[in-house]
Order: sequence, then C-alpha cells, then structure tokens
Amino acid sequence: MKTVLLILTILSSLVINAKNLSEDYSRTKKSLSKLHEVELKSRLKDMTVVLLPGILSETVIDGSKQPLNFSLLLGDYFKDYMTWLDSVGIKNTRIIVESEDTVENNSKFIVDQLRKVKGDIVVVTHSKGGNEFLDVLLSEKSIRKRTKGWIAMQTPFYGAYIADFFANTRGLRIGTEWVFTFFGGSLDGLKSVGTQKMNKYHKLNKSKIKKIVQDINLLQYVTYIKNEFGPESPLESLRDLILSKRGRNDGLVEVGSAYLPYGNYIVDDGVDHLATVLNFKHLRLLPSVVNRYKNWNFNRVEHIKTLLYLNTSKLK
Repeated sequence: MKTVLLILTILSSLVINAKNLSEDYSRTKKSLSKLHEVELKSRLKDMTVVLLPGILSETVIDGSKQPLNFSLLLGDYFKDYMTWLDSVGIKNTRIIVESEDTVENNSKFIVDQLRKVKGDIVVVTHSKGGNEFLDVLLSEKSIRKRTKGWIAMQTPFYGAYIADFFANTRGLRIGTEWVFTFFGGSLDGLKSVGTQKMNKYHKLNKSKIKKIVQDINLLQYVTYIKNEFGPESPLESLRDLILSKRGRNDGLVEVGSAYLPYGNYIVDDGVDHLATVLNFKHLRLLPSVVNRYKNWNFNRVEHIKTLLYLNTSKLK
C-alpha cells in the first residue's frame, strides 16, 4: 500500500494540469483586504456557494436530530464560512446529509438537493463530502455543467487508512458498527471511504474522473500535522497511528490519499482535519502550550476567503 501511495504522490507532481498553489495560498491569505471581498462578491454574484460536510458531521451541526450533539463544545460545522458569506452578500447553502451513510446513497441525496439550487454553483466539500461530490459529478452531466468551481478540503480520494482500521480490526469493529448505527448510518458508510473500496472505485472510473476533473476548476486543500512536543491536535493519537502506518496525515486522512493528480492543490502544515470546519476554542485546556500551534487558532474566515479567491480567479 505504501508503494501505491508513493506512486500516486509522484504522479501528482508530474501531471501537467496539476499545479501546486501552496505559495499562492500563503501569500494571498497574508494580504487579504476588503478589496478581495469586493472582487469575490463580483465573481460570485450570480452563483451559490454550496457546502458539503463530511462523516459524523451531524453530531456537530446545531439543531440536527442526532441523539448526541457536540456543537456547543466544537462549534457548528461550516458556521464561520456561512456567517461570513452572509455578511458580504454571497448566496450559500449547506446540504446536510446522513453522513454515516454510504458515499453512493449520499451522492443520490445530494443530486436531489442540488436540483433545488438555481443557477451556477461553486462547491466546497470537506472530507467524505468530497468523495460524494465526485460521485455526483460522475453521474450527473447537468450538475457538471453548472459547477464553476470545486474546493475539496482534506478528502480521502483514495480512501482513509483509519476507516480500514476501525471497520476491520477485531475488537473495534463491533463498537464502530454500533456507533454508526446509533447515529443513523451503518458500518458500510465507513467502509465506503476505506482504501479497498476507493481504490477499486478509481480503477473502474479512472478515465472518466480524469476528464471530468480536468474540465472543472478544482482546487484541493491537503494538510498534515507534525509530531512535536505538546498537544498539537485533538486528533493526536489517531495522527500518530496513521503516521506510523501511512506517513504524514491530518489526524484522519493521509497526504498521499488526499488529492487527485488532475487538479490544482495546496499542501499546508500544522492544520488538523477538524480545524478547517470547527472551532476549538473550548478545547484549549493548556493555552501556554497549544498557542504555539496555528492549528488551535486556525482562522476559518481567512481560509475560505483565500480558497474562494484562488478558485474563482478564472471567473473574472
């Protein structure tokens, strides 16, 4: 498996249509101003920004019907994005899926919801939401035509090792299955983003995925967390496990799996899988230590502004 991931990473750097925008991301983020907001509003004036969350997302969405909800502790999923988009007058909508269900089932639901959104769209996906939107693009030509941009954040395109670990490890499997069933899904929902399932998916759809992605303005955001002294991330234990088995990762998704070799990409260090969409302020138990790491103070508004600005640059 390590060999496969290494090959994918090498191919990513060789494909002409793929461009590393990491420096552009860093430079633009530092120079953001009101002019960027004005320009973004102009580019997106006739469009809707669609937000697609990832796995277990309903447990951190305020007002969801899940039996347990952690939004008071972790914040509301995508909330910072939506608040800012509303404040500058950019149309946006968040599609709430049964996030513990399979990629296939959720993509069908997303198609139905996107048909209700009028006009062109720019789609922002996180984690498993990226796998689901890719499946939407493969199946729905009408939605492909309306998609003027796609920002895929921390997506396990080629599957996540941690999904395999929890779904297939004896002693963990039963508990994992109970959790996913308890929250309205099934163990198949987790397996649908496992490495075996996703590698088979890409083998079956390789040529079609390549053509579709090259025709769409795709920007991929990939992150990892270095192992340093102190609590760099609330996902630290999982980060360490994946690091020992698959290499650099963001606490849930390894770098080698997190981007397709056909679209532009950004690789950012020091940001875990949850920091991009949730607020960690109530988890800062040791501020003198955790304040060393940008992960704990990640600015989601600056982040989404920068990604949207880079992704929509061709829409001028």
